[in-house]
Order: sequence, then structure tokens, then C-alpha cells
Amino acid sequence: MPLSLYDLNVNKANATEATQTLAGLMSMTDKIKLDGIEVGATADMTSTEILTILKTVDGTDSGLDADLLDGQHATYFATSTSLSTEISIRSAQSTTTSTGLSTEVSTRSAAISTEASTRASMDTVISTSLSTEVSTRTVQSTTTSTGLSTEVSTRASMDLAISTALSTEVSIRAASSSTGNILKGNSSFAGSGSTTSITISGPTDTNYVVSITPTAIPTNPGTIGEIYAVKTSTTQVTVTNTGVATTAFSWIVIY
Repeated sequence: MPLSLYDLNVNKANATEATQTLAGLMSMTDKIKLDGIEVGATADMTSTEILTILKTVDGTDSGLDADLLDGQHATYFATSTSLSTEISIRSAQSTTTSTGLSTEVSTRSAAISTEASTRASMDTVISTSLSTEVSTRTVQSTTTSTGLSTEVSTRASMDLAISTALSTEVSIRAASSSTGNILKGNSSFAGSGSTTSITISGPTDTNYVVSITPTAIPTNPGTIGEIYAVKTSTTQVTVTNTGVATTAFSWIVIY
């Protein structure tokens, strides 16, 4: 269809520079830009198209970052071979460390066992010493108890002897007050089961009274036994000590 005069007037170039809404003359700058556009170029290239274009120029020193990972070149990262070597080295080190730890554990275990044995031996020695000490003290306690018992018995016997002597003395004094004849003297026991004879003069018969009193306490008082006197004649008295002590005594005869 032929253009009308109106159309020709509307679409014809103006003497001024063209804009996006008004036809006009093309400037030199626009012409250069237009000539720089590749034939068939479009403004809607896909990512695949862009990638294809990039692949044609990518490579070492291309200026692109496509050959880097997190900003690091491939040489920065370990290869499978270096990783294998590192694993082998670390495995060997781990084995060495494990062996060293095993040796250390064995050494310390042996030391602990030795220490335990030593302490067990010491405990046994201490236990034995304590047992011996207990036994010794038990024996000492028994001995002390026996000694005290003997001492008590001896003192009781001595108290009885003194009491008897006092009673005899009272009787003698009572008798002497009526008769007025007293004979006195000293003698001693010669030892175990000893018998001592006393010679007297004065009595005309054996109706006289005899009193025997120990005058010295021996080193071991328990060795004094029973003391008794037998009037064997008008001139002789036999004194017997059933114990084993050697000690002095005094005698009184009243007639």
C-alpha cells in the first residue's frame, strides 16, 4: 500500500538528531556504536550462551576466576598422591606413638605392681610386729597381774602374821603379868623348809608360851611360808618355816 503524504511527513528524518521518540539524523557516536554491534547480536543472551562464549576465552592468565576455588589455584590444594603420603606418615607416627604409650603403660603397670607388693610386705611386717607387741604386752600384763596377786597374797599373809603376833603378844603380856617370867632372843631361818632350834632355860615343864615374830622382810616377801613352833622339851623349842625365805625373827618364852 503506498504511503500517504502524512506518513511520509511523519516518518521522514528531521534535520535534528534522532531520539527514542522522534526520527532524526544519526550522530557520529551513535553510528560508531551501531557499527560495533555484531551481526545477529541480541540483547537477550541466555546463561548457556554466555557460558559457551566464556569457554572460548577461558584459560591460564585469561583474567577470569574460573580456574580458582575460593580464590586459590589448584596447586594450593593437596593431590590424592600427597594425601596418601600424608596418611602413611601419620599412620606410622600413630603406630610409633601407640607403641610408646603401650610401653609406658607396661612400665607404669610394673612399677605399680612392685609398689603394691612392697607395701603388702611392709603391711605384713607391721602386722607381725603389732602381733608380737600385743603378745609381749599380754605376757607382761599377765606377769604384772600375777606379781600383784602374789604381792596381795603375801601382804595378806603378813597382815595375818602380824595380827597373830599381836594377839600372841597380848596373850604373852597377859600371861607375863600373872607369872612374871619372860625369856627373849633372836634367831633366823636358814632357807627352804628350814628348822631352827632355840635353847631356853627356866621352865620346869612344857606349859610355857612361845611367840615367834619375823623381824626383817626378805627381797621377795612371797617366799615366807607358814611359821610354827614346837615345844620339844623344857629347854628346847623347834621353829619351822615352810617357805624358802632366809630372814631373821625374834622369840619370846613366858613361863
